[in-house]
Amino acid sequence: MVNSLRTSGGHLEVHLDVQNGIIRHVRFFGDFFNIGDITELEQFLAGTPHSEINIRHKLTQINLSDHLVNITADELLQAFMGNA
Repeated sequence: MVNSLRTSGGHLEVHLDVQNGIIRHVRFFGDFFNIGDITELEQFLAGTPHSEINIRHKLTQINLSDHLVNITADELLQAFMGNA
């Protein structure tokens, strides 16, 4: 599954491998700026049930600005859910 979204921080494309409702693998692509190794965020989100409530809860457990520049949790959630 591939979802993309124009965010305040740039274009974000989210590639998801969802099996039985669980995010098995996630990759981020686009022209956004990230801080450090983006694979840390990808690995953190793997294993999360692919539902709005579960992804939103998972995003509350990290400081997103430690990983992405000018991309909000709501924008990231939109990209995950394909609500672009």
